[in-house]
Amino acid sequence: MAIYLGNDGFVELSRSSAGQSFITEVDPADVNTLADRLNFDFGNSEFMTGDLIEFTRLDANGNVSSSNLDFVDPADFPGGSASNQAQWYVNVDAQNGVRLYSTAALAIENKLSNAAQLQTPGSTYKVRIELKNNEYKCFGQLQSYELNTDREVVDVTVLGEHARKSISSLISGSGSMTAFWDYELVTNSIGTSTEVEVSNYYHQLILRQQQGSKFKGKFMLKRPEVGKTANAVYYETEAIVTGVAVTFDPGDAVRSQIQFITTGEIKLIIGKPTALLNQLINQTGGAYNLQNSAGRLGLSNP
Repeated sequence: MAIYLGNDGFVELSRSSAGQSFITEVDPADVNTLADRLNFDFGNSEFMTGDLIEFTRLDANGNVSSSNLDFVDPADFPGGSASNQAQWYVNVDAQNGVRLYSTAALAIENKLSNAAQLQTPGSTYKVRIELKNNEYKCFGQLQSYELNTDREVVDVTVLGEHARKSISSLISGSGSMTAFWDYELVTNSIGTSTEVEVSNYYHQLILRQQQGSKFKGKFMLKRPEVGKTANAVYYETEAIVTGVAVTFDPGDAVRSQIQFITTGEIKLIIGKPTALLNQLINQTGGAYNLQNSAGRLGLSNP
């Protein structure tokens, strides 16, 4: 008996760092209070729009300082009061300038009126900057994916035995994804969907010099039927992007091909759907209805 999953297969991913942070200096000259824009020597592709980043003020010895971050108005700190450590979502422009926002949706929209109000810092000092994990998003425009799991075999044959003897060892994984290339989030008359990640994210991810190219992924095999409470079936793992390619043929859609290897435990989960999956299981008229005001996610089929 054959099983046809149709459009059940899709990928959820979460932006993630490789556990690394970097240190730079807050320079008053790098804070534009009129445009609420800052640039503390951020490198190309270091951050991307929608990233959640954490600033921590350091003292002259490189330890966490007791002084507050003073380049943001205290009212625009999470919680409404200044501190020596805080997190914001960022919008990154073409010159690597950054605006800070309280939510990912506001960062993507990038309205000046919603940005955190900046102020000129009183001095030059060091800050530690770290990319924090975000919520899972659906990988939009996905055409196909492949996930391989391999187990190394160790030869333990003892000299003099008549047959070769082996035991299993560590598990590793690798895979690839193919998607229609896009650099803008899915939009319609309602607005922009913040629950969708486009393939250009991987093109930027592999260029990160200090943060690494790590991500978390849920590779869906089966989703519950509409209105059902049946279990979802999916692989869950962490991975590092090892290669990204663009396929271009005149008269055809541009495609992205992403290669990755896993870096941690690979789990095959049969369980209840996640919050995002619950939003995606209702399919109407050729599109997944996101059950909020964010918009609609189109099917990846051409």
